[in-house]
Amino acid sequence: MGLQQFLDEHEQAAYDLQATSIHDGSEVVRRQNEVVERCPTTAWFLGPKAEQGDLWESLLTYVFRDYVHWRRNYYPGDPVTITR
Repeated sequence: MGLQQFLDEHEQAAYDLQATSIHDGSEVVRRQNEVVERCPTTAWFLGPKAEQGDLWESLLTYVFRDYVHWRRNYYPGDPVTITR
């Protein structure tokens, strides 16, 4: 799975976790008697009470694992240079 596909699958979860503040130019929806802001950049912040913590954890884990996988397979025949 690529990063874009991962982000697309988690987009709705990110919107559901967004803060309830309203900014000019935002798309506002009503859900269960509360106003929820739908601003794409809000998902890229941790939030005042770490509401985005689970999303950030999964994103960072995905990126790090992908990087490790890529690095291990970049030149698989190279000898190990760092031993400890």
